[in-house]
Amino acid sequence: MGATGYVLGRGTNRPAAADVPYKLTTPPSIIGGAFTYDPEVGVRITNDEIAAYAADGVRDPQAAGAHCWSYASRQTVVFSGAWGTIDSPEQAVDRSFARAARQAAADKSGITYLGAPRGLSPSGLGDAVMKCQMDKGVDPAHPSVPATTNSVCIWADHSTLGVVVVLDETTHPTDYNTGTTIDEDADITVKVRNDTRVPAQ
Repeated sequence: MGATGYVLGRGTNRPAAADVPYKLTTPPSIIGGAFTYDPEVGVRITNDEIAAYAADGVRDPQAAGAHCWSYASRQTVVFSGAWGTIDSPEQAVDRSFARAARQAAADKSGITYLGAPRGLSPSGLGDAVMKCQMDKGVDPAHPSVPATTNSVCIWADHSTLGVVVVLDETTHPTDYNTGTTIDEDADITVKVRNDTRVPAQ
């Protein structure tokens, strides 16, 4: 995952003095309670991932491991991220996408990123940078199984970086081909940001 809008020219190279620092949390439910936390699905953060967030541009990163919230067993939101000080949100987003692509290639995971990350500015994003990119996944051990596709959306502001993947079986009950558009996933990502990002003090 690495792991979703962006307006060219927005942002500065250093945090604004008035910025309130934020951190990321993992509440028991998100998006008005529609999605509930799945305690059986979670990945603890590793030292390598902390180092990766630092390389992405998060200074002194504190990280949340991968967490999932599910809706009616048909749609799942997968979230991970880190908080600290981010001097250049756009650069952090770009580095995160580039790292995810390199990692997928190195791991030979069967995931291929399609095209380039697309800048989006959905309502409610505020001063953050967000980009989304489609990916396609195949199971190397079962190449005859149809490929799955979904979008990865990454946001960054001067305090937080979050990665959101929406897995949807609504239109494809036997796999996780996305049943939503990249713009819909960007809207969901904004809601996830609003529900997981809280003042650090």
